[in-house]
Amino acid sequence: GFFSEPELAYRDKMFGFLTGISDAIVCSSQAVESDLQRFYPIAGERGFVLRFTAEPPESALRGSIRETLQRFELDQPYAYLPYQFWAHKNHQQVFEAWSLLKSRGKNFLLVCSGATNDARDPQHFERLQAMLKSHDLTNVRVLGMIDRHDQWQLYRGAKMVLQPSLFEGWSTSVEEAKSLGKPVLLSDIAVHREQILSPDGFFQPHDITGLANLIEGQWSTLPAGHDPIAESLALKA
Repeated sequence: GFFSEPELAYRDKMFGFLTGISDAIVCSSQAVESDLQRFYPIAGERGFVLRFTAEPPESALRGSIRETLQRFELDQPYAYLPYQFWAHKNHQQVFEAWSLLKSRGKNFLLVCSGATNDARDPQHFERLQAMLKSHDLTNVRVLGMIDRHDQWQLYRGAKMVLQPSLFEGWSTSVEEAKSLGKPVLLSDIAVHREQILSPDGFFQPHDITGLANLIEGQWSTLPAGHDPIAESLALKA
């Protein structure tokens, strides 16, 4: 649903060709391997799962969280949404949940970073901006593309990381959050169930009220920001 018919036809042809000629097909998750078997049964037993993890560089761990937060004028606890503004990343649901939270008197801060252009839908980001304006969501900060070092500091300083995507192969942001011991709230899709075993942080991808309730319920129980102990334990894991 996120691609034009010509783009879908091109991708189907390309993946079919690559699947047909490859000796082995690397899948980043069991969910991907299942899709491979479903759509390209010609793959047979040549597909195998090779999941990846993330490890923050030493320079990031030595970095100043405070300096980054001051530069971006972030002076209160925040949730972090670190994704490109592409349609399948599902920003709209999070913004709707933030509007619902605001109507309840919960003025939580949401910080977003990532590219603001989606070649498949050039007006997507404009619609999201219009939504933020119409809902008066001044407590949602859109930073756009940022330096990679700053992104690591935003992870470290966040109260929680959100992953609302409708589809993923194996989420890099989830692995990066896990590597720092950060709490992650995720859309309930198969690949996320592979990445996070705890049942307490999942929400249905289109359930705005469920997401708002989950955020509100966890906001008061989580550390305000950087948690050195959780970070240290995650780095040793």
